Amino acid sequence: MNESDARAALAALGIKNPSRQLIEDWLRANSEPPAQAEQEPNAQAQPARPHPSSTSALESTLRSRGELVRKAGRRRAGRPRVVASFYGPLARVMADGTSLAQALRILDIQLDKRQQRALYRSTEFRRMYQEARRQYLRQWPRKRRSRRNDFLRSL
Repeated sequence: MNESDARAALAALGIKNPSRQLIEDWLRANSEPPAQAEQEPNAQAQPARPHPSSTSALESTLRSRGELVRKAGRRRAGRPRVVASFYGPLARVMADGTSLAQALRILDIQLDKRQQRALYRSTEFRRMYQEARRQYLRQWPRKRRSRRNDFLRSL
């Protein structure tokens, strides 16, 4: 059995454009001899490709540096939040509109692209950044100019 056989069989079932995963699953299901399935009815099938773990991309790096901070008290159900000691200073540096990459360089923190993306997606960091941004904008308010004034100045 090969990929073209799988595509033909899936087309006969009405699936015009099967995904790569569907083809692989069909090949796996039709390549095993039926005698093996009868011998081990309770055996669970191992996945061909392991799924990526659900652990944080930042957690291992922060744990090795000793910067992982856990809140004291009772933990809520679910995955624990990752809060690094540098989240606060990083949020304050970014409050004026500085990009994440530039702020990391300013604070001399080295994260790879995957960890930077995880940092952007972190709810704790996002909360700290938004609060720092609000404080910055309160401290340095922008003055709005109307378009009418711009038009009058151009005359």
